[in-house]
Amino acid sequence: MTKVVGLAVAGLIAIAGCSSSGSSPAAPGQPASAGYTQILQRIASDETAAQQRVATAFQGKSTVELRQALRTFALTQTSTAQRVAALMPPANATAANSALANAFSDSATAIQDLLGRISPTRSVKHAFYVVQSDRATKRAGAEITAALKQLEELGYL
Repeated sequence: MTKVVGLAVAGLIAIAGCSSSGSSPAAPGQPASAGYTQILQRIASDETAAQQRVATAFQGKSTVELRQALRTFALTQTSTAQRVAALMPPANATAANSALANAFSDSATAIQDLLGRISPTRSVKHAFYVVQSDRATKRAGAEITAALKQLEELGYL
């Protein structure tokens, strides 16, 4: 079951993404690309923690708890999108950064839409099925993965 839960969460969120607490890409005297990379690493760490909270909720027995965890995760995805969009990436990372911000926004929207299909009176197992079969969250996850791959190819991850 743990492996299946991991796969569902992976399908829902697709990757270890981004969520920044900083707004400036580089400290004074530091190359912009190094500062940008540090912020992306912090973002990835924050996002991983958020994903772990959702994974824990899938192991619970209450759809109410699961819905709350997904609602919180959707808010995190929105915040992440805003934080990524506010970054000032190096010139060669501008398109990938924009794609990443848009992908996190799409993820938040998909999760919000998904919440309407998870009944608080049904089982966690049913909710798990709904999440696994949701195409919009998978699509948003693929968008996040593609943007991160671009940033990795550019040497920022």
